[in-house]
Amino acid sequence: MSKAHELLRYIAYLSAREGARDRESLRWRLVRYGVAVTLTLLAWGVSLMLGSELGAPSLPFAAAVALATWLGGSGPGLLTSVLSIIAIDFSFLPPVGAVELTHSEDLIDIVVFLVVALTIGGTTAALRRARNHLAVSHADAERLAAQAQRLLVKLNPVCIGCDTPDSPPAARHSGNSNRS
Repeated sequence: MSKAHELLRYIAYLSAREGARDRESLRWRLVRYGVAVTLTLLAWGVSLMLGSELGAPSLPFAAAVALATWLGGSGPGLLTSVLSIIAIDFSFLPPVGAVELTHSEDLIDIVVFLVVALTIGGTTAALRRARNHLAVSHADAERLAAQAQRLLVKLNPVCIGCDTPDSPPAARHSGNSNRS
């Protein structure tokens, strides 16, 4: 397996790892927001390198928003959205080299990007929450199944003569009947 493939696999399962991080720790917050800034810078670099070949310079930024939200949650996704808007305005909207959010044409582009970014971010965050909930539910189900199995093993010798729906009819009605 190549190093790139291993890295992508690690990143894909990073958000679902249980116990790998403490969500409230300062270190984890710094990592999440650091990844958001890094993804924005990478998207900016890709947009600058590919320029007009992309057609829409905002595409790498939309991918950065999705990745930041998947890996870090809604906060880093929102930070990536804001930084992306600033980078797009600075690099691609006139006057290039300045951040001016005053032209109506530019505002329409920015609002469209923001709506798309927030939609991607919201969908990705919901998917992330559902995946984490599924992982917790799966762990609970496995724990309960193991507990049920242990109880069955303990109770099986006790219930050899029990009247259960699964026992054969002869075993259910033999011997202990006091009918006259």
